[in-house]
Amino acid sequence: MDVKLVLSNEKNYPFQKPMETFAYFSNVSEYCISTYIIYPSMDFYQSLGPLILGSRLRRISEYFIAEINKVYQERGVDFDASWFPIFYILAQEHPVTIRDISGTLQVSHSAISQLVSNLKRRQLVETRVSGEDARRQLVRLTPKGKELLAHITPIWEGITVAISKMQDYNMDISSLLPSIAAIEQAFTEKGLATRIMESITQQV
Repeated sequence: MDVKLVLSNEKNYPFQKPMETFAYFSNVSEYCISTYIIYPSMDFYQSLGPLILGSRLRRISEYFIAEINKVYQERGVDFDASWFPIFYILAQEHPVTIRDISGTLQVSHSAISQLVSNLKRRQLVETRVSGEDARRQLVRLTPKGKELLAHITPIWEGITVAISKMQDYNMDISSLLPSIAAIEQAFTEKGLATRIMESITQQV
């Protein structure tokens, strides 16, 4: 009778941290010695519903970005996933003002300015003052930035294909992006804090 030794692999559980380990003897027809790592059950997340929505979205976002950065590293491309929105905008049209980038991404002007400054230090973008308004800075890719763009574009295409295949395989995944868009629109129409306060008031 064969004895199998099965070792759990933490990489199979990218979202969760181990709580404890233990050994287990199976009671099936063959002996199976397995080492299990116990993780918080997905039932826990399901049971909390909207109360843990923010944490789940952040967890997925952090995992998504980490996995994409892993691809950049394995391909030998010095690029960070957090730079993607600006690079994508500058790849479509340039030059673009920091204000326009901020408005398109709905991110604060200061946050975009900091990111642009970081990219300038890396000589990936350059800025110049607009001739029409000295207060406006125009941003565009440098030759080094354009060269980097040529290396990362195939990776962007790979991301699109990989997610599309997941959507084709699972209809629930295919509704994810429309659902996120619907949530964003709902929060634009009325903020979450306002909705919560109204609910509390109605309960009193």
